[in-house]
Amino acid sequence: MYLCDMKNVICTFICIFSISTLAQNGFTQADRENIIRIQVQMQEGFKRSDEKFEMMQTQINEIRLQIDDTRKQIDDTRKQIDDFKTTSTTMILILSTSVLAGFISIFGLILWDRRTYVAKVNEEQSQIVITLKSQQEKISLYERIFKEVSSGKPLTPELLHQFGI
Repeated sequence: MYLCDMKNVICTFICIFSISTLAQNGFTQADRENIIRIQVQMQEGFKRSDEKFEMMQTQINEIRLQIDDTRKQIDDTRKQIDDFKTTSTTMILILSTSVLAGFISIFGLILWDRRTYVAKVNEEQSQIVITLKSQQEKISLYERIFKEVSSGKPLTPELLHQFGI
């Protein structure tokens, strides 16, 4: 718009300058026709220049739209990356929590199994102690019998009955 006004001003200035120059020297009808033809050619040239500028402005606007679309795609990609980071962080947290819960469960199972195993061992140990005590009582009984027999008493059923055998 501004360029069009400026071109008209320049075109008018050139025409006035050329007319004033020719007026000083005098000019003919052919000179006037040449001036008009030059003025028309200049205006056509200015119109073509305006069309080219408008076409270039259209191309610039299209490039700006493409740049805006590219920026939007970049922003969308950044958002997807942020979403992926959030999702992967959440997944890592869930997996590490699951693994930790698994370890705690296994550790608890080991402790529980150890306690039940220890209880079984304690029960078996108390049975062995009871058996050993009964064996020890029998051995001490046999020792007393041997002491009696070695002191010179004969081994008779009454003697055995006296010791509970």
